[in-house]
Amino acid sequence: MNKDFFYDDFPETPDKLPESLKTGLATASFIISMVNLLFFGMALSFVTAPVAIVLAVMSVIKHQGGKPFAIASIIISVVSLIICTAFTVVFVKVYPDMEYFIKNDTVVIADFEESGDIPEQFKKYKSPEYDKYWQSMGYEDFESFFRFFIDSYRNLYGTHSNLPDTSHDGEELVVLNNS
Repeated sequence: MNKDFFYDDFPETPDKLPESLKTGLATASFIISMVNLLFFGMALSFVTAPVAIVLAVMSVIKHQGGKPFAIASIIISVVSLIICTAFTVVFVKVYPDMEYFIKNDTVVIADFEESGDIPEQFKKYKSPEYDKYWQSMGYEDFESFFRFFIDSYRNLYGTHSNLPDTSHDGEELVVLNNS
């Protein structure tokens, strides 16, 4: 290999590097931050967003090219971390109730349709502090959301699950447990 060819293409000092090679950290950081923003729901964002921030900061500190990409990367990564953290906090808070419903769907739905009362496990969502969330989704309150949820669940899983059919007017149904 010709030694002069190598040194001419890649000078030893960063100042002599072409602009396209100086923007590598900023460009990599920007690409990682965009992927984080697009897929912020993934737990991987808690690892890759900080990596993008570190690469962007290194690019700015080293006075390499691509400063706008680096700054945009920092902003995008911070936003994706905030969104991912918010979704994680909500999920962790709501997950036990989701798990309870999944494990007890037949009983919860049958009790709700029989009595019309929200099960005790979910009554905390009737609190006025949650009303803004239900209203932002187009429901008056949690009860109207829960009714819609139960109807949707029955429509989706009604023919494929062990849910008792309670849609008959006044007819008493006998549900056999085949387990």
